Amino acid sequence: MTFQIYCCPRTTAELEAHVADTSLVSADAPRVLADTVLDISGGERAFIEADEAKELLSPLTKPGNSYKRICFSNRSFGIGAANVAGPILDSVKNQLTEVDISDFVAGRPEDEALDVMRIFSKALEGSVLRYLNISDNALGEKGRKLRKLYLSLFLQLKLKVLHFHNNMTGDEGAMYIAEMVKRSPNVESFRCSATRIGSNGGVALSEALGTCTRLKKLDLRDNLFGVDAGLALSKTLPKLPDLVELYLSDLNLENKGTIAIAKALEQSAPQLEILLKMLPKYYNHVRAYDNTLITKKFGVHRITLKGGRKVRFVVMGNMFCTELRIPRKYDLKGSTQGRSTKKQNINENATLKDLDLSYVFHVDKPWRDTLFRKRLTLFI
Repeated sequence: MTFQIYCCPRTTAELEAHVADTSLVSADAPRVLADTVLDISGGERAFIEADEAKELLSPLTKPGNSYKRICFSNRSFGIGAANVAGPILDSVKNQLTEVDISDFVAGRPEDEALDVMRIFSKALEGSVLRYLNISDNALGEKGRKLRKLYLSLFLQLKLKVLHFHNNMTGDEGAMYIAEMVKRSPNVESFRCSATRIGSNGGVALSEALGTCTRLKKLDLRDNLFGVDAGLALSKTLPKLPDLVELYLSDLNLENKGTIAIAKALEQSAPQLEILLKMLPKYYNHVRAYDNTLITKKFGVHRITLKGGRKVRFVVMGNMFCTELRIPRKYDLKGSTQGRSTKKQNINENATLKDLDLSYVFHVDKPWRDTLFRKRLTLFI
């Protein structure tokens, strides 16, 4: 079972009118909107050095500028460029509210990348940021080296949006991210996806998220959490009453972890608005397009086996309908054995297919046909 909800990413560039004292301005005078966003991420991905950095960031050096949001993504800063950017950022840090430095040390040697981050971090100390994006910087598991660097920064911040994506931090880095999260109780949107976080790091991060009681959006997908981290996360979710978006796909939770999270969601009853908006669209689409490749789900059912054991299952349309006997099937979604198999284990009649059940139960054919026809009439 997998939780997976998708939404569109936030727009990088936004404009906001600068509110000034207009008591001495004529009512007929034209209004001038001050620039509040500096975005240098456009164009091709490129390395920049000192001279280009000085030119690109020159708007921030103008007296009386009103820049509140900056985006340096898609530009790789070297030491020279960072030494130029540092003093400029320091001069405007008291007016900045949003900083996007995702993918800004790409292709740099590790030591140089760390020095660049250190310069930016020191420049932003004492700022009043509400949004910080440091995704796609391939930090790897050098979290220890970044600990003092980022903790010194986070002590000063009151972040509402914090994004770590595709940084490959692993368990060690996750421990320090967890410390940062604990220091950010005002966070409303947290993303830590595709970061190779395993069980230990997942447990630490899940527990730390329990302090972020204002959280509305949580994205942890594409990590290696495993069962223990899933159980830890299930204890945290009830502490997040304002949660409306949740992304938990590809976490290797297995049945035990998934069930625990499902129960936690049921008990805490978060709003999960995105899911509620998605279901009617899914239903209408499947009804309108009979040949759609989207899997058709006809209903969730429960049967009681001998001994009182209850089994729940989902009835779905079979996209591989065939009269041929299928001797073997492979679970490619949520499989505890991974997503590949040896070639010698696949014969010409094998069908690769998603399965949600790890066991087989038998129902007499007449009773099965009657049951399915009765149920299907409710959903078709």
